[in-house]
Amino acid sequence: MQWTQCLRKGIRNRFYNPIKQNKSHVFHLKRILGNQYNINSLVVFTQNNDDKINAKNVINLRDLKNYLNNFNDETNYSIVEIETIYQKLISNNKNISQTEHIKSIKETKNEIYNYICPRCKGQLVLRKGKYGEFYGCSNYPNCKFKLKKIL
Repeated sequence: MQWTQCLRKGIRNRFYNPIKQNKSHVFHLKRILGNQYNINSLVVFTQNNDDKINAKNVINLRDLKNYLNNFNDETNYSIVEIETIYQKLISNNKNISQTEHIKSIKETKNEIYNYICPRCKGQLVLRKGKYGEFYGCSNYPNCKFKLKKIL
């Protein structure tokens, strides 16, 4: 779940995997937009140094324009649809401080550690799947939150 940034002089910084973080962002965007639009998770390396990352949704900044052009070709949204999306996102923008954001993250982690679904507040129950055990929301299929067995 952690990535490591390796800088000069042996400096290393660990941070939460942005692909995992985007998964939560995409969930909330889909909820705001009513699951009407195709939303892709994308991590962009602004210094064009993704050469050691092997993930389909990680690209370099130099590749972003081409990605967006291809994405637009697939979706073919009209100017009206783009404006509708923009207005929905603006109207749902909650200006919260960094302190409030961090508090919210800590509350979510606390819920998970107490086997409470952070999305619907249902119980997280141990389940067995194709790839082993995981925790899933007891309100499935209405809530599809799942978590690898790390608790």
